[in-house]
Amino acid sequence: MSNKRMGGSSVDANVFGVRFSDDTYQTTAAIAATGGTTATLDGTGISMIDPFLGGLQTTSTFASFGADNSGGGFSQFFNGTVWTSIMADGNGDGLFLGPGIDGTNYNLSNESGSSGIINPSGALTNIYGTPVNIIGSLEVNGVPIAGGQVTKSQRVHVGVVASATPSAITTLTWASPFADNNYTVVASVSIAEAPPNGAATEIITVGSMELSASGVGLTFVVCNASSGVHDVTVNFIAIHD
Repeated sequence: MSNKRMGGSSVDANVFGVRFSDDTYQTTAAIAATGGTTATLDGTGISMIDPFLGGLQTTSTFASFGADNSGGGFSQFFNGTVWTSIMADGNGDGLFLGPGIDGTNYNLSNESGSSGIINPSGALTNIYGTPVNIIGSLEVNGVPIAGGQVTKSQRVHVGVVASATPSAITTLTWASPFADNNYTVVASVSIAEAPPNGAATEIITVGSMELSASGVGLTFVVCNASSGVHDVTVNFIAIHD
């Protein structure tokens, strides 16, 4: 040790390090926060704020890092059960990974049993891409989409139709509606009895259909040109354009 000066309450010395009474050892000089920067380190956590109001904060249940008071950055917080992470750009856009305040889970991760984009608010959710390539099966409102088109299938039991008689006008309402009426419907008839034999006039078929407004369904009539009474069910398949 050199350059030693002792007297009063001050000591000047060149040393390799200083050991304190709590047995911590410091080998470099402390640097004071200056120029508007603040730093607090205590038993509750760490807070370091720069002159532009960006910085780092941590506690036992919260951590955040951001720049220039932008409103963006990275945050993680603990709701008492699980951790949630947020990444935001300061312009109102962000990623929310984990359960929100209402308990709804938001994720873009491969969560066990569920993965994807979840938007519980009912607001429009946009997926951008030219093209959007989806690996695996795709459903819209529980309805499988094949070849990029929405396909629906549904059956209607019309009941007994007398010989040489049309049925009453019957309504089919799709379990989940199409977005509009730009779809094609194919209908086939099944009967509870054995198919009639004989002349070509022994026909049971859907005679006509009319699409209801806004893709909600259709009305139709079954024509029984057969010589017998038949219990009729109509099978519909519809494919959106």
